[in-house]
Amino acid sequence: MAQSLGSVVLSRRAILGAAAGALWAVSRPNIVVLVSEGHAAEHVTPDATPYLAALAAQGLRMEAAFTPEALGSPSLSSLLTGLYPLRHGAFEEFSFARRDLRFTWAHGFRDLGYRVTLAGIPQFGPRLAFPFEYQPLSSVQRYLRLRHEKPFCLVVSLPPLEEFAGDTMDVWAAPPYAVDTPATRRWMGRYRLALRGMDAWIGDVLPLAREAITVYTSAHGPALPFAKWSLYDAGIRVPLLLRWPGRVQPGVSRTLVSLVDVLPTLIEACGGAPASLDGRSFLNVLAGRTAEHRDHVFAVLHNKGSVSGSDSPQRAVRTAQHKYILNLKHWNMFGNAWWRGNDGSDSRNPVRTPPPELWREWMLRAATDEHAQNRVGLWRSRPPEEFYDLAADPQELRNLAPDAPPSMSALRAALLDWMRSQQDPWLSFAEAV
Repeated sequence: MAQSLGSVVLSRRAILGAAAGALWAVSRPNIVVLVSEGHAAEHVTPDATPYLAALAAQGLRMEAAFTPEALGSPSLSSLLTGLYPLRHGAFEEFSFARRDLRFTWAHGFRDLGYRVTLAGIPQFGPRLAFPFEYQPLSSVQRYLRLRHEKPFCLVVSLPPLEEFAGDTMDVWAAPPYAVDTPATRRWMGRYRLALRGMDAWIGDVLPLAREAITVYTSAHGPALPFAKWSLYDAGIRVPLLLRWPGRVQPGVSRTLVSLVDVLPTLIEACGGAPASLDGRSFLNVLAGRTAEHRDHVFAVLHNKGSVSGSDSPQRAVRTAQHKYILNLKHWNMFGNAWWRGNDGSDSRNPVRTPPPELWREWMLRAATDEHAQNRVGLWRSRPPEEFYDLAADPQELRNLAPDAPPSMSALRAALLDWMRSQQDPWLSFAEAV
């Protein structure tokens, strides 16, 4: 019998293994999930992250995986609940989910007989809604070497990327969505060094998880404008790697998935079936039985909860080819920790938050460079609607919304329907655009 939101339904199919999915699933495999912040999906490479690149080669690399919000707390809460931010309640940066949630990651795996542990600093809460066994990050290797009396599910919440950076004078190429200046290249150099530091830490852990289902993902993209704090692909498209020896064949999947899908997928892989989630299991994709999963993924942004954040809520829907963004209070100037006043003086860390001189260089370049002028202007002042053809314009540099192409209206309708289903309190703003 199906139960309310917050329970695991162990169906007859799941218990007896009568259906094909249950026959394929292994009963109670160990699980290790590694979650970082600020890692761009395209930067899982032998140069930037050799150990993660090896993990990708050993398992399935999900090339079209998206977070529902490019902020740490909302993204992690969505991963751990299988719900979109408006349903779990943590839709602002540094915010906590609803206290009355009865089904989260810890509940689901505990009900299946697992020891469920969170190692690291939890950037989500409250603990009442996430009843993990909490341990420090330093315990991970010891934990994986233990002889556990029952299967375990270990979620590792990695520190912010800058804690792996150290000092460097390196530079790295600026991404196309940014403005190419010396400060941008220096920031990218520190970002690459941080990736290598994080990857080295993960490299010490991966051999200990060799027999487990091992998952790696990131809460959002890099802390640059048009990445974190945005609904552009640089912010919401995240790495998602899954290794399951003997079960998942190595390869690359371009199937659209959301981080809300990870929890129901792993629950089903272990013989359960969660009820009333936004996420959908993609176990059939892992099994190689289909390449189809979602036609659309959805994302939100609530910038007001960020440090110095303006009231600039946004919504987006993405398909394999198109992206539609609604800027619900487009008359408000967009700003947050990256911009305070006119110089970015609220910046505190050169990897997590870009330094003030980076923004000043962007503004100076905008006086003579059309690309820089476009970037600086769009970051501060958003149009009511944005529409991008991702096949022709993967960097989302040309907004086609003013021409109102026919395909845009269909996406707008899909987004409004989704907002209604989420009981989105900003729906009236969307309908007025």
